[in-house]
Order: sequence, then structure tokens, then C-alpha cells
Amino acid sequence: AAASTEKKPAATAKPAATKAASTTTTTTTVAKKAAPSVSPAPPKVELGVFETYHEFTEKYADVVERFMAISDLEGSKKFLLQNANIILQENCSNYLMLATLEDEMNGHREKMKRTARQAQVVSNVAELAKTMRTHPGNVIMPFFSTIGATAAFGRVFDRCQGFSRKDY
Repeated sequence: AAASTEKKPAATAKPAATKAASTTTTTTTVAKKAAPSVSPAPPKVELGVFETYHEFTEKYADVVERFMAISDLEGSKKFLLQNANIILQENCSNYLMLATLEDEMNGHREKMKRTARQAQVVSNVAELAKTMRTHPGNVIMPFFSTIGATAAFGRVFDRCQGFSRKDY
């Protein structure tokens, strides 16, 4: 009788240990599930998005300046395809707009027109991407195909001309 009494407490001890282990596992699992909801921020850094305009200009001003100097659409398309991760950022759009205004204020009319055109290209690619609900890099080729095949380029060019004609 004593032997069967000893087995019962041993059997009772095992389920208690199992309950403790399962409680710990459940607690750990819950903690692990809560962690992913906090981590969406890192992909922004991987995509080349910077928190400040200053950081962007320090790192990429030379790339944006080279884009601003391109005078033909084919060159713009090639440059965008190679540098979309930089040129299609919001900070680049801001840089282009500020450079356009600065060129106008300093009397660099031709440079201002070229920069304004490049700003419109970037802006139109970004708007097309929003409309299509896709990444701007996915619409570079369709955008330039449309410009080459239709009068859309005329509308973009007219907007650039209208901007450059405004007197302040």
C-alpha cells in the first residue's frame, strides 16, 4: 500500500511541472507575438528614407545635382532607372523645388527651367504611382512610354513653362 501511495504523489508532481512549463511557454509565445507590431520602422531605413532633409542633402546632393543637369528625357529616364531609390524620395522633390526657386531668384533662368522640368518628372512619376497604388520605381517605364507616345509630355512641358513664366 505504501508503494502505491508513493506513485500517486510522483504522478501528481509531473502534471504540476507540465502546467508550469506550459504557462511559461504560453507567456513567452504571447510576448513574441506582441514584438512584431512594433517593428515596421526599420524597412523605411532600408528603403533609403531619411528622417531629416539635412541628412538627405548631405548624403545625396551630388546625385540630385547631376539629375538636375540632365537636359533630355531619355537621359532623365536612364538616370531615374539607376537612381530611383534616391530621386523618387520626398526629400529629393523638396530639394528640386528649392533649387528651382533659388535658381530663379539668382537669375539662372535656363538652369531653373531644366530643374523645374526634372521636378515635374519626379512629381508626375510619384502621382502616377499613387494612382496605380504601387511603388514609384514601378511606373518609371510606363511614365516615359506615355510621354513618348502621347501629348502628355506637352501638358507636363506646359506646366513647366507656366511655372517659369510666373512673375513674383
